[in-house]
Amino acid sequence: MHRVARDGISSIVPGNFKPSRDDVVVLSFGEIDCRAHIPKIASGRQTSTRAETLALCDRFEKAFVQFAKKYPARLAISCVIPPSKEVLLTEYYRSADECFEDAIAIRDVMNDRLSGIAPLIDFRDSFRSDRGGLQPEMSDGLMHIDSRKSQPVVAALNSAMGTAYTSIEPKWPHPFPMAMPPYISPLRKARRKIKRYVLSSLGLKTYPPDTE
Repeated sequence: MHRVARDGISSIVPGNFKPSRDDVVVLSFGEIDCRAHIPKIASGRQTSTRAETLALCDRFEKAFVQFAKKYPARLAISCVIPPSKEVLLTEYYRSADECFEDAIAIRDVMNDRLSGIAPLIDFRDSFRSDRGGLQPEMSDGLMHIDSRKSQPVVAALNSAMGTAYTSIEPKWPHPFPMAMPPYISPLRKARRKIKRYVLSSLGLKTYPPDTE
């Protein structure tokens, strides 16, 4: 979120990202900001994490407005999920418990602020423990939710946007192969092709070997 607040959301979308007016685009930012960046910045500036959270969201809103002008799709923002106590950075606090309580507060403030920018896809209740953190049995063992238990996410999206999406069984433990491959511009593809041709003509190995 710090990066897109500085450089704009368009700075991170691939060149083939061309949504139509009827598409639903869900932006997901803020988890690492809440977990690491905001406490560090607040500590360095001797300010409160609440003040830094709101200031970041103010900058993000400006970036969001510019992004919305450029892309005609129906935009929404994903909530920031509850924190996992095991992966929080405690060095900015007097105790692990104080860090955990502030992590919850930071995320509550951010989610409330983001809900005023765009429709918030809010599925936190399905993953929150009694103490306010991320349920271990609903996580991937770190700070993310278990992708096999994503139905509440789909349900929240359908409720907020009036859609009828369904979930599918992901590859486990890593669903990354299901994602779209990274975008490579035609110019870069051409340069790679020429480079491989030259190297192979000289009897040298090419890298990557059989890709474009």
